[in-house]
Formats: sequence, C-alpha cells, structure tokens
Amino acid sequence: MSDIISYNPSAIENTQILTETQKIEFAEIADDIKLSDVIRNKSLVNKMNFGFVYTSAKIEGNQYTLVEAETLLKTKKPSGNHTLQDANMLRNISNALRYCLKHNPSMNANTIINIHSILSSDLELFDEAVNFGGKRRNFPVFIEGSAYEPLEDFELLEHEFSRMFEIYDTIKNPYERAIYIHDNLAYLQYFADCNKRTARIACALSLINANLPFFAFNEMKADEDKFQYLNAVKRYYETNKHDLTVRVFLKQHEYVNSLAKRAGLKRDDENPEQTEIESLQSNKP
Repeated sequence: MSDIISYNPSAIENTQILTETQKIEFAEIADDIKLSDVIRNKSLVNKMNFGFVYTSAKIEGNQYTLVEAETLLKTKKPSGNHTLQDANMLRNISNALRYCLKHNPSMNANTIINIHSILSSDLELFDEAVNFGGKRRNFPVFIEGSAYEPLEDFELLEHEFSRMFEIYDTIKNPYERAIYIHDNLAYLQYFADCNKRTARIACALSLINANLPFFAFNEMKADEDKFQYLNAVKRYYETNKHDLTVRVFLKQHEYVNSLAKRAGLKRDDENPEQTEIESLQSNKP
C-alpha cells in the first residue's frame, strides 16, 4: 500500500452499501418501530439523546465523565475540572441533535452547513478563537493515524460536496442513505474541523427524515464504541469499504430498538402524551 492514499472520486458513487441480507436484518430489528412512537416516551428520548451526545463527544476526545456531562446538559453549568472547549462541544452536539428533532430539515447542503455552524459554535480551531462554522475549508487537513489525504483542490471539493447530495437522493433504502451520508461527509472533510461530528448528526437526521429512530450509542460502552467507530471510519478513509461502519451502526440500531421494546411502546392516538421534543416539533416557527 502507498504511503499516501489520495481522495477517490468513485467512492461517493458507490450506493450499494448493504447486502440484501443486511437490508432485511436492519428492517427486522426495527420491527416497524417509528420515531413518532419513540418520541412519545420522554424517558426513552432522553436516554437516546444522552447516549448519542456523550459518546459522540468521547469519540472526539472529550474529558467529561458521565456524571459531569449529565449535570452540564441539565444545568448548563460547566465543570470546573475541564476546559470550556469540552463543555461547548457537549452543548453543541446536544443542540444540533435537538435542532434536527425539532425542525426535521431536509437533507441538503444548506442543512449540513447549518448543522456544522451549530456544532462548531464557540469552539477554537488550532487553539485560536476563529469563526469557521459552516465554511468550506481553504487549506489542507491531515488525518491523524491514517495515510488518507483529503482533497486539496478546493473547487473540486465544492463540486464533490454538491455531487454527494445528488447521489444521496437516488438511494431508496433509509439505512443505506444514513450510512452513505455519514461515511462520505467524514471522507470529504469539507470543513476545517467537526467533520465526523457533522457526519454523525447527518446520519441521525437521515433516519429522522424517514421517521425512524436514529442510531444512538450506549453511554455505558462509550470507550468500546469509540474504538470500534474510529476503526470503521479509518477503514472507509483508506479502502472505501463500508463494512465496519455497517457493523457499528447495526450494533447501535440493535441497542436503540432493544430500548424501545423494553419501554413497551404503544400507540395512543386518542390521548398521546406529548414529550418535550414533540412539543418543540409542534411549535415550529
């Protein structure tokens, strides 16, 4: 293998992500559970949100403990034991997920730019307080621990970013769509930072658009999930193979739907209990 692995334009053209057996497996695990059913249960929604936010932050090296992260998200008060950068990261991931649940925006370039702006709010880039939110990078980026070198032709980067959404719209299976947008947003490295964070939120949004529970993580297994996730992303960077990311998200899919079944979800169309998230959705501006 070459010391340097350059961007492969054909990677984003591959829409055959799941085998027919895997498509059946994802569907059978879902067992017709819809996001609209899940959000009726406030405890379940909060569990999914926290697991997603906490593990997503741990993937990025956040040093908050479970208890500290829970306290921060409930009280808005940062811990004195960690950097403000870590506190802002957790709050931004939570805000981006809430934005998707509240507004359910369509998947397109403008939506991803808005999501990135939320995720990068009040964060420093290279130890400097600069506003890089929602902006295409204009300098090379380097991937730690990987031979992959993302595009340095910035006009081509802009073109590939737009082309990715055109291809995304052709994918019919909702789980393939979600994994496709995740892997390729991370692969393009369109932004100066927060690319994987943006990819995970986009993956969640893709399923929210389809009225399906998003892939959440088990916060009690954050370290294990971090290791598996980063290995999967690195494999896609260097081989353009989706197999490990499929495995990671299948695991999270099983976890989320096991929570839903434990919660004994039932539709109650006559007298539904409105959760905080449902209330946000019903009060869209």
